[in-house]
Amino acid sequence: MAGTMLAMCEEPVPPEALARFLPGPHPAFVRNPWRQRLVIGWGGMRGAISLAIVLTLPTMLNGRAFTERPTLVFLAAIVVMATLIGQGLTLGPLLRDLNEPDGEWAARMAEIVTPTLIVAGGPSGQLDDEAAAGVARLLPYARTTGFGDSGHHVHANRTAMFSEAVREFLDAHALVRTTEIQRKSK
Repeated sequence: MAGTMLAMCEEPVPPEALARFLPGPHPAFVRNPWRQRLVIGWGGMRGAISLAIVLTLPTMLNGRAFTERPTLVFLAAIVVMATLIGQGLTLGPLLRDLNEPDGEWAARMAEIVTPTLIVAGGPSGQLDDEAAAGVARLLPYARTTGFGDSGHHVHANRTAMFSEAVREFLDAHALVRTTEIQRKSK
């Protein structure tokens, strides 16, 4: 029986199997993008597990003092300090570097020939007027529309204005498409 239990412990348990024990729906196991995994790994536990394991070591072993324990605690503390300082000082630059677009996306924006309406929600939105204008310069058939300080949920905060802007955009491009189709049929 002990051999069976040992064999069961050696077999890795897939995360999907454990997810079903968590509260809430779990239709599929979600894999984080590599950038998120890198940040999670870099931020990490900072040696906390090493320190926790070392602190569980007994002070006495076979009736004698465990003389290596203080050395192991000291080394674990050094690991904690090194990761706090090393990873802590480099996490900010890592996040800044990962937040920078790879540059290839900007060149590929010119390939998008579909008319595009870029909605800017102002300074409190996801995309302010300046950023929207920057994206619009990369797209050959883009138009921007700003909604002042409407925030991230422009469609909910300024429903009538948003609907009118979308309607005008769609009407304008429906006319263009109709004209193109008429020219091609002649």
